[in-house]
Amino acid sequence: MFNSFQKFGWLVSTYTTTEKELIGIERINQFLKNKTESFSKDTSSSAIQKGELVFDRVCMTYDPDKPPALNDISFKCTKGNKIAVCGRTGSGKSTILNCAIGLYKTNKGRILIDGQPKSFQELKNLRKHIVITLPFFIRPNFFDI
Repeated sequence: MFNSFQKFGWLVSTYTTTEKELIGIERINQFLKNKTESFSKDTSSSAIQKGELVFDRVCMTYDPDKPPALNDISFKCTKGNKIAVCGRTGSGKSTILNCAIGLYKTNKGRILIDGQPKSFQELKNLRKHIVITLPFFIRPNFFDI
């Protein structure tokens, strides 16, 4: 019984690893399709004052033949607030961040910075005002308890 449980655990682990690797390949392909960004020297018109980020019914699709990576996502984050985004591999966590900092364009909805469309903001200036922290995971080993 324990041996088949170990085999099942190995199978699930292998599936999850393969899923992560395939999603990584898709993301690399998407970045390779992106055009080179151009930055203007004048950032006075796009100065961020309040630091408010709003996703308003945002949809984003990597491939038109696949389901959307983000589907009708809405939230508001004000200056000093923190947002935790949790989910399994491929659920859209990184896509939310990449849309917020202008790496991906959305198909529907709006992303607002201080009430202005994100396209109004100079990307270089926008990216200076966003802090990203990597997750810290604690994985208890329940089999050793």
